[in-house]
Amino acid sequence: MKIRISAKKLEEILDDVALKGKYYNGTTGKNGQLSNFAYVECWEHQELLQISNADHSTVCRINIDNIGILKAGTVVFDIDKTIKYLKPFGDTEVVLEVTDYITITSETSTAKIPKVLEHPAMTMIAVIKDFSIPTEGMPTFRKTTFESKVSVLVEDLSVAIKACDAVNNAKYKFETGNNTFVISSERNNLDKFETTVDTIENIGEPATVEFTGQFLKFMKNSVSVYMKDDAPVLFVSRNRVLMKAPYLER
Repeated sequence: MKIRISAKKLEEILDDVALKGKYYNGTTGKNGQLSNFAYVECWEHQELLQISNADHSTVCRINIDNIGILKAGTVVFDIDKTIKYLKPFGDTEVVLEVTDYITITSETSTAKIPKVLEHPAMTMIAVIKDFSIPTEGMPTFRKTTFESKVSVLVEDLSVAIKACDAVNNAKYKFETGNNTFVISSERNNLDKFETTVDTIENIGEPATVEFTGQFLKFMKNSVSVYMKDDAPVLFVSRNRVLMKAPYLER
């Protein structure tokens, strides 16, 4: 694998797929991240770079086009270490080459870092690798065909989530129905925050799903949210896909 890319751009994308933020730990929200590994694949004929990350219940993917693909291939990055070595290159364009190790080269500098042999959640990444949104109807993810779609601006979603984060447990409930979209977070009926979010589009059947963990920082511009009662929730924005398993009370 060999690509030409802005060091800053690659650094930002690796940070995005790390999904750093608050995660539910049973009582409150604690700082964490999805995983410290990113699976990267590129194809010469498509000039496309795909970067994914996952754990047992969440998977995300970013597609980057118009990249200088010099040689197709795959690699797994240690996210924190790779970001640390990319920072000194700043905004400069670098050539990243994968052999037995990873080499990052600019006109004046070279960095070498080890590669990771395998992503610990490759089964989840394989599921999302070729996933696409149909031009008509609702998408199907694994065995789930979604029944509801809500499109919102990330700015409006951000206001709602930050308000819900007053509860500080990183657990969110999304509800659609009667042409409304309601987001809430609660510990119990007497300790909760609920808000209604403006939508660009709201179609399909009523649906309610609760999930946990970071998702907001991953989205850009506008986002479409696909739901079905007590099923995974799917977030889609330009070149980005994120799926989270539902939180089901035991």
